[in-house]
Parts: sequence; structure tokens; C-alpha cells
Amino acid sequence: MNALITIGTFILMEGATWWIHKYIMHGFLWMLHKDHHDHSHEGDFERNDLFFVIFAIPTIVLFYTGSQQGFNYLFYMGLGILLYGLAYFFVHDIFIHQRVRFLRNTKNAYLLAIRRAHKQHHKHVNKEQGECFGFLFVPLKFFKMYFKRKQLIRTQPREKWPLVLLSLALPLVVGGVAGAVTAQNVREWYPQLNKPFFTPPNALFAPVWTALYLLMGISLYLVLRQAPTTARKNAVILFGVQLFFNFWWSIIFFQFHLIGLALIDIVLLWSSIIWMISLIYKVSRRAANLQWPYLAWVSFATALNASVWYLN
Repeated sequence: MNALITIGTFILMEGATWWIHKYIMHGFLWMLHKDHHDHSHEGDFERNDLFFVIFAIPTIVLFYTGSQQGFNYLFYMGLGILLYGLAYFFVHDIFIHQRVRFLRNTKNAYLLAIRRAHKQHHKHVNKEQGECFGFLFVPLKFFKMYFKRKQLIRTQPREKWPLVLLSLALPLVVGGVAGAVTAQNVREWYPQLNKPFFTPPNALFAPVWTALYLLMGISLYLVLRQAPTTARKNAVILFGVQLFFNFWWSIIFFQFHLIGLALIDIVLLWSSIIWMISLIYKVSRRAANLQWPYLAWVSFATALNASVWYLN
């Protein structure tokens, strides 16, 4: 039942997105969405990116409320919205707008149809006379356009899928193993500790870390696809170093209950992330930018670890 709630919410979000895009983003909040059409912004970020924050609020509320009520249907509604948001970020910001160079030469007819429909939407720089407001489902004419051109699509270069999958899987597997080993202590030991007022609910950790591991994997792929250089080699080494500290922090804190030693580990993790970002920046600026949310979350986790150590 919980899986059905999550899947159902994910599907319903497509209709909600169409309505919000057409009547809110192209309506009274056009002032935030405008620079996404006319490219009037400067730098890597747009005012339109604030919608990620706006749409994250109901997800956080549902996660918190659902977890406080025994992980009821509200929690799984929040999970459905989160998964839709991750899909939106991957397809819209990474694949379509190429804010990260990824899947540029895909031959998948479905993805090509979505990208073509979205580009048609962006032909209108004003909020009026818009079209193609959907995200995962667009007018059938775009699907027909590409499903009938398989021969043309086959001529396009293929992505290095083994490298893509390996890059995504590495941080997810490391995080998954650490999570599986410490799951029981997270449920039984961690709630007994004295914690500061800014401690987030336990239910928030899994989706946040999953999103961060995905961003780390994409960043790693963008580095590995570059030409072999000393800079790339050093960036990959530091990626491995920080992943090592990342894995052992969970074990030291939750499994061995060594809060002070875990604090030392997470400080080393925080330092290695900064070093890693500086090295990745020399190889790929976009790959480096994908690591900033990771650094922000580990900075928060460091403060939380220090507070728990002090209070206990």
C-alpha cells in the first residue's frame, strides 16, 4: 500500500506540475520564472531556482508530519513528491538545459521528444501564449516525431553507459552498505541521545543522503569522462578519500557509539570535501558545483555531531 501511495503521488505530481507551471509560474510568480525564459540572469543560478525551495517545503512538512505519526500515508506522499522532484531535476536541469553536461548525445526517442517539446515551450519568452507545460508527458506529436526516426537516432554517438552506471552506483553502494550496517542503532540507540534543538527528524536523512549520493555520482562521471590528466587523477583520488571518511563516519558514530572519534572523522571528511571540490574545479566547473549541496549538508552534520558529543 505504501508503494502504491508513493507511485500514485508521483503520477499525480505530473498533473500538479502542469497546472502550477501554467497558472502560477506563468501567472503571478512570473517574476521568478521570467529569467528562465529570457536568460536575463547572471552566473550559474536563476531566480527560477527558488521554486526548488518553494516545492521542497510541502515535502519536508509531509516527511516530518508522517514520521511523527508512525510513518503513515503522509510520509509516503512526501516520498512520492521527493522522487518526482529528483526526476524533474535530472531531466529538466541536467538533460534538457544541460546545466551539467550529461546525456547530450542520447538516442532515446522518449527523452528526445521531451527535450523537443520543452524547447518549443521556450520559444515563447513572455508568459503569454505558452505551450507544452507538461514534464513527463507532452503532446503526442513530439513522440511521433522521434519514434518514427529510429534510423536517424541510431546514428548518434552512444553515452558511455557502463561508466555512467559505475559512477552513480559507487557512492550509492557505499552509502547503502553503511546504512544497512547501522540501521538498527539508528532506530534504537540514536533516539536515546540528548540532541540539540536543530536536530532534523530521522526520516529526513535517507532521502537527503540518496539525493546527495546521486549528485556525487553525476559529478564523478563528469570528471571521469574528461581526458586523462594529473588534475583528473588527483580529483578522483580525493573523491575516494572523502568517500572513505563518509563510510566510516556512520560506522564509528552509530555502530561503535564513539561520538568524539566520529567528530574527528567528520571534520576530516569536511576538509577532504573542500579539497576535492578545489581539485574537481580544475577539471570540470559543473562537476564541482554539484558537490556544494554535499558540503553544505556535511557542514550541518558536523555541527550536529559536535552538539551531540557536547550534550552526551
